Amino acid sequence: MARSRRQDAGLLVLRAGTGGVLFAHGAQILFGWFGGPGLGRVFRIFVDQAASSDAVHRKAEYLARTGSYSRDATTQRGAVAGGAAPRRSERHGLTAASVGMERMGFRPGRPSALLAGGSQLAGGTLLAAGLATPVAGAVAAGAMAGAVAVHTPGGFFSVSGGYEFPALLGWTAAALGIAGPGRYSADHLTGHRLNRPRTARLAFLATAALTAAVLRRRAARLPHGPEEPTP
Repeated sequence: MARSRRQDAGLLVLRAGTGGVLFAHGAQILFGWFGGPGLGRVFRIFVDQAASSDAVHRKAEYLARTGSYSRDATTQRGAVAGGAAPRRSERHGLTAASVGMERMGFRPGRPSALLAGGSQLAGGTLLAAGLATPVAGAVAAGAMAGAVAVHTPGGFFSVSGGYEFPALLGWTAAALGIAGPGRYSADHLTGHRLNRPRTARLAFLATAALTAAVLRRRAARLPHGPEEPTP
């Protein structure tokens, strides 16, 4: 059955909303637009959130195992959760982004910082326009998979620093990449030259392989197991 204009309009609305949010987040990271901190501060925020979630997780595991937690250890964990004051060179520009990405396990930091923001910016723009939709959906989903990995220690819900929001964005972007952009799109105007089934398969397979490789490398660099607090 042919797709109705109502369904095409729904896809347009979903593309515009999802793509707009992705574009805005990418622009915040790369350029500091829309009130964002830009490359100089956004990754410092992510690092502090990840450190805080990881410290809480380790503390809970230790309490469950021993039933005790010393004041000195609490002080040490507070220092970890709060994060050490960044050096001046870490507070500004691409250097700060690179340092933040490396602390989160994404190395080398400079290309990782640019890739994270660029994937969201480009993927969001293409999704909103409905151009090369399978590629856009796959790229955006891959970027969100990285964000999900960072926020996993906080659990699912965003209120506790979890991965709820990036998971929803990534899932929606992937769904749009699979479903296609609909009639009201740049792909439709160009005869769907960049919206072929083969394009979709290649885009998702390549993105899945690249994302899995990056996350495996990140996992290998992160410390394993809860750190024992000093009595």
